Amino acid sequence: MKNLVMSALAIRDKVLGLIDDYGENTYGTPYPIFDGRARIVFPDWCVDVAQRSIRSPKRIEEILFSKSLRTIGSECFSYCESLRAITVPNGVFMIGALAFSCCSELQEVTLPEGLKDLLDGTFHHCSKLKTIKIPSSVTKLGYHCFSNCVSLETIAVPDKVKTLGDGCFTACIGLNYVSLPEGLEEIGANVFTQCKSLTAITIPYSVTEIGTRCFDGCESLKYIIIPEGVTRIEDATFRDCKSLKNVVLPNTIQFVNATAFESCNALESMTMPLSMKNKIPLWNSCKINYT
Repeated sequence: MKNLVMSALAIRDKVLGLIDDYGENTYGTPYPIFDGRARIVFPDWCVDVAQRSIRSPKRIEEILFSKSLRTIGSECFSYCESLRAITVPNGVFMIGALAFSCCSELQEVTLPEGLKDLLDGTFHHCSKLKTIKIPSSVTKLGYHCFSNCVSLETIAVPDKVKTLGDGCFTACIGLNYVSLPEGLEEIGANVFTQCKSLTAITIPYSVTEIGTRCFDGCESLKYIIIPEGVTRIEDATFRDCKSLKNVVLPNTIQFVNATAFESCNALESMTMPLSMKNKIPLWNSCKINYT
């Protein structure tokens, strides 16, 4: 009977992958292995890492995944505060929400082609992450995926991404270059809020929706063209863009919120369709050009 129970537990552990402070699963079977050198080694048969499977992970410096791995669950490696680099193996197609959030020392990330989604908060508050290459196979960047990555400097969004989730790059204060793909349709709320180093950005012509407070506090942004197809500029979309001088609104625009360009103290000119005459407030008495 004892052997049968242990066998059942071992099978369960292969599915759940529950790990305690010493890298052993909750029931004492060493899957994966904590080898005494602040390193976790996943065995070759490990296919899935269960959500919230690592507890008290602050001293983990290295993680070696199995080549058989397919999914990484939500919050698996949150608060691995000593982890400096991570290589996700080929074959992984899903990384769960908050999987590597608050890894405060994380600087190098390698992601595989074939990965489909980066879900909500995947790399939230990885404060030393400077750059990351997102595989071309990725179709979704979830809510707050890279928010508070204060050292992140550049990002290229893959061609297959249609929507940037709310807060995706919020408070990435070091972000100075962003490449957005043609084919992107929606930029969610607060996506670039407080990206204080961003001086310019090209919004693709495929974009039809720009969310509330999307560029709020982008104090270095100097120039913006809103693409044809966008019909509304919501509240505080460009608020506190203190360096913004010129704005071009598309012929499709129908509504601009009164706070959309609030506190844009350097604003000199705005180009908009004649149909918007007397429909929006004047900010800082800037020059209005009608088309």
